[in-house]
Amino acid sequence: MKKLFALCILAFASNLYAGKCEDCTIKFLGCSYVYEKKQTCNLEFNENISNPAPCASEANKNRVVFDMETEGGKAAYSIALAAYMGNKKVTHLGYNSCTTLPNEMEDIGNFYLGNPL
Repeated sequence: MKKLFALCILAFASNLYAGKCEDCTIKFLGCSYVYEKKQTCNLEFNENISNPAPCASEANKNRVVFDMETEGGKAAYSIALAAYMGNKKVTHLGYNSCTTLPNEMEDIGNFYLGNPL
């Protein structure tokens, strides 16, 4: 029974965060007002996201997007800007969703300056 419980926990934990980019640097950071008249920003990592959300397009496997009309989006932008300007490494842990730009880019998930893992 303990083995079954451990296996279930492991399976759940592996799906908790879908896309992951550990110790990545930001190659590009930009913002626009294009999707449903909503202010969004996106960033491009120096490498592809491992296990990206299936809803992200093939061309955007190393990009994530965030909604600048939310407090979380503004916080992510602050971290991204600091990391980009200082050429610091970041870690992204995605939630397997593309709600901000459906079928285009993975939403930013947990986002850290450095590597908390």
